[in-house]
Amino acid sequence: MKTVTILCEANPETDKEHFIQLYKEVFLPESIKINGVVKIQYSEITPVESDMFQYTMGKDIFFSITVYFPSSEAIEAMISDERTGELLPVFTSLGVSTHWFVGVEDSVTRYHF
Repeated sequence: MKTVTILCEANPETDKEHFIQLYKEVFLPESIKINGVVKIQYSEITPVESDMFQYTMGKDIFFSITVYFPSSEAIEAMISDERTGELLPVFTSLGVSTHWFVGVEDSVTRYHF
């Protein structure tokens, strides 16, 4: 399974709660309709400060969206879908910058018996 992960970064004027509510109520129902989308997962993120690691990207990453696709061709179809092009300017108008990553899903699960 191929994935596209989008990390959302706030600027000082961003209303994070409003963005998250809007995503759940408006963007998510439309995004799942895009051809090739198999599943969408999202997470609210709270940065953790630690001496073990430093921030390398973004000062205020607050939301993560991972979209699952069956193939690279499905990702290309999503990118060319007009609904995708309409979402990005809306994110920007709400004060949210996005960082995009394409990957391949791989999972390891620990089971307790």
